[in-house]
Amino acid sequence: MAERAENTYADLSAPAQHAALELPLRLVVPGGAEDGSQDSVRTAPRSKLFDGRPASEQQAMALAVDNLTTTGLPSR
Repeated sequence: MAERAENTYADLSAPAQHAALELPLRLVVPGGAEDGSQDSVRTAPRSKLFDGRPASEQQAMALAVDNLTTTGLPSR
């Protein structure tokens, strides 16, 4: 899976790569444990990923999400 993720990321444009790096920040809920063991993943509608962003950033985020999910990343 790591190799698939790296290859998919490498194929993205620079703005889409930047957007892809933000995805975990929007989809992980920090837990109370200092070691991160209580962190959890949440689902979010696409609209939450685009809220408040200019059109160019929305396009980059859409490209990142589409490419990552097409290749099976992130997996559930």
